[in-house]
Amino acid sequence: MKKILIIVLFVIPLNGYTQSSKIKNFFQAPAEALFSEPITESNLSKYQYFADSKYVEKDTYGGDLINGKKNIAVLTYIEKRAGDSLKVYYERKEKTRLRNLRLSQIADSIKQDSIQKVKIAEEIERAKWDSIRRAEKQEFFSIESIVENIGKNAYSKENIENSLHVYPSAYQGTWTFYELDDKFISIKYVGLEDICIELGFRLFGEDASFYKKELMNADFKYQKTFRDTLIENHSQGYSNLSGVEIHRYRKYTGKEYVICDIYYDQFTTFKFYRARYKK
Repeated sequence: MKKILIIVLFVIPLNGYTQSSKIKNFFQAPAEALFSEPITESNLSKYQYFADSKYVEKDTYGGDLINGKKNIAVLTYIEKRAGDSLKVYYERKEKTRLRNLRLSQIADSIKQDSIQKVKIAEEIERAKWDSIRRAEKQEFFSIESIVENIGKNAYSKENIENSLHVYPSAYQGTWTFYELDDKFISIKYVGLEDICIELGFRLFGEDASFYKKELMNADFKYQKTFRDTLIENHSQGYSNLSGVEIHRYRKYTGKEYVICDIYYDQFTTFKFYRARYKK
């Protein structure tokens, strides 16, 4: 009698494919929509949800979706973005609370007729602090500082934020945006140490003209003129300006060039980066 061997094949679905789709629908798309809005009391709970990996695990069908490098990377990115926004939100809220508490304690400890003196003292202290910040900002944006430090450890994300007392106000692609007084700054970081490899900021009127003169005095030489698209962050959102005229200047440092592209539109934008060219 012949023996018949029956082989039963079980087809196992490639969960990695379906999981990526679920991750996008349930987490990535809602998170991106949320991150396009500033954090407020009304959407605070949503930011807290995406910042807490434990909540994510509960909503991923018992953790079944947290498989595969791609899915983990997406969830990690969402958690970090939400966490960074919450950090800025709570730090600003705490600063406001401490300032209000300090003013309240001062008001309770002195007589009413001396409050004006306290306000004057606060204004003097604030003016002194503003003067220090302006000096730090001018030093950071000086031509010498940029030529020396861009693309190096001195221009790490940590050093920049600590020295200028700023936190990210927005992200777009590989760019991180900051608001410093009346200046909008765009920085591209790379590597584990988050080193600034490209720095941009815009100036107006006489400030732009004066800065360009400083650029010439620092031995930057004109290279060429061309047109390109400029993506800018401002108080009303983002602007994609196409066909902007750009003048490229560069300075040879002995091993490589520091490039400065000057974009001319309603305002003047200066973008610096380091590059290698043959002499």
